[in-house]
Amino acid sequence: MDRVVQAVSLLVDRQGRVVAVCPRDTTVGGQPARRVLGRPAPELFGPASADKVADLLAAPDGGLVPALLATTAESGPAQSVWVRARPLLAEDPSGPVLELLIGTGPREWLLERTPLGLWCADLVAGVNQRDESAAALYGVSGAGALTTTEFLTRVHPDDVPDLLSLQLDAAEHPGRVVQAHFRFQGEDGGWRWLLTWACSFTVLGRPLLVGVSAALDGGPVGGASDEGHRIARRVRRPAEELLLAPSQERVAELLLERFPALIGATQATVGLLEGTRRLRIERRPEPPSGHDAPWVVPLDAALPLAVVARTGRPTYLSREQYLALAPTGGTLVAEPRTRSWSILPLTDPGGAPIGAWALGHDGPDGLATTAVAAVREVARLAGQALARTGRTQPYLDLAGAFQAGAAQLPPDAVDGLAVTVRHQPSQDALGLGGDWYDLIDLRDGTVMVCVGDVQGHGANAAPLMARLRTLVRAYALGSPDPGEVLGLVNEFLDRFPVTATATCTLLRLDPRTGAALVARAAHPPLLVAGPDGSVRAESIAGGIPLGVLPGQSYPAVPVDLPPGALLALCTDGLVEGPDLPLEEGLARLGGLLAAWPGEDLEQLADRLLPLAAQTGHQDDATVLLVARQP
Repeated sequence: MDRVVQAVSLLVDRQGRVVAVCPRDTTVGGQPARRVLGRPAPELFGPASADKVADLLAAPDGGLVPALLATTAESGPAQSVWVRARPLLAEDPSGPVLELLIGTGPREWLLERTPLGLWCADLVAGVNQRDESAAALYGVSGAGALTTTEFLTRVHPDDVPDLLSLQLDAAEHPGRVVQAHFRFQGEDGGWRWLLTWACSFTVLGRPLLVGVSAALDGGPVGGASDEGHRIARRVRRPAEELLLAPSQERVAELLLERFPALIGATQATVGLLEGTRRLRIERRPEPPSGHDAPWVVPLDAALPLAVVARTGRPTYLSREQYLALAPTGGTLVAEPRTRSWSILPLTDPGGAPIGAWALGHDGPDGLATTAVAAVREVARLAGQALARTGRTQPYLDLAGAFQAGAAQLPPDAVDGLAVTVRHQPSQDALGLGGDWYDLIDLRDGTVMVCVGDVQGHGANAAPLMARLRTLVRAYALGSPDPGEVLGLVNEFLDRFPVTATATCTLLRLDPRTGAALVARAAHPPLLVAGPDGSVRAESIAGGIPLGVLPGQSYPAVPVDLPPGALLALCTDGLVEGPDLPLEEGLARLGGLLAAWPGEDLEQLADRLLPLAAQTGHQDDATVLLVARQP
């Protein structure tokens, strides 16, 4: 089937000069992006097409026209492409976006299947505008504008910090292309994985963030023929394991076995700093018996692995180049299929050397260009994990004490209610987790019920989780409105000295009447199982995660709990993950809850926690059940 195999977006100013190239690691006509910046866009095309492109820039209408893209001598003759120019905003006086669709296919076919959406965010007004293509990608109706708050409400809570970091990075470095992956919930309730590139400019005195979004799963960007994009998608989720690794041995195991398999490497070698003067080497596969490859090498050795560890600069070598540098074989023992190596530094967050990571490839050119950024990100996270696991055992012990303090409910809950909880911390976090839960007796016959989830898990999340649990309890004793309590917690986190976000469901329940008020901060919906076996998910409009933006409101919505009914509150680790969309996870949870009230509450809770194993990741998982007595 004909299909687009590459799509490139060029952001052009009003003088027709290229000011940004998306994606940032792409090539245009065989030239890297840095050689294209600042050049008049028409000059990138052959003589027969330059005027045509200039006309497109003068009147950008989104129509596709054929053109010939000039190429370097090394990359061959001029390349046939489809070109279109689209204005960012009707009132935007900055230049348009010029898109190159490189591949084959009829014009109409390309117009229907070009999943590139344009958007522009006014950083002062807090408004995000999108075109029709972006709206289709996001799963929302029509072109138009969303406030920053409205937009972030639809972003998966785990991805909000990445998007905020992208915005800050772009704003601090005008003209630099930044990029991030994120999940966005469309109006149909489904989640979409998107890749967005962005660049900031000042237009008429206003800072604007100009962006291009694309679908991660298919389409011109990262299509089936682009191995680099496939690698980037494969390593995205497993990279989270590095953040949770409990030891340096586990980090090395991931670098030697898990990631090479995902990347398609022929072999892997890790050299970790031992003391201050030498590297200890591990290899997969291990060298054949009798091979005298060194297991320890001086850090100041001339071998490429040591040079990369010492200088912090990545190196890409062909087999011949490596053998010329290390004729005796050195630290890398080549498998028969290995024809080139990528060697990346492992450093702590401050840039100090920790070691180096080498990957073998069966092709002469090393990593695909589009995969380099993803693999470097893995190396960066691995360096952070190695630094953390090498120095934080006392901190882990302290966090464990916090976790133990949070894993308790009052021994005798409240008259008229039966309560039980099941909690499972992340499997890679030494029994630590970011989930918390609580049942607070307000001394007026009502109770506050709370389940929350600090974004992240392990040692970094546990102390904050313990503080948030105490904070919610303190505010709840002073306010009967759960929405007001969440608002107060949000303002506290906005003033917290470190970045901290969390999701939470908080409700006030009167066991005598079954009347409840529920407020939600980007947390999974709560489920109500009726005494007749019916199960419903309460549709409660929730605000954005706590700690993202100040001044947020979290409206409290009334919910009725009939006699004999059951409330189920959970964290996303129980019902959502790479292998389990949220809607399907909630449906599975509801199916098990339908056994109520004929099943014992404790036995029912025991059957719920194994749902976490179906999500495809090792996040914390919590479920709290509150049953009103008949």
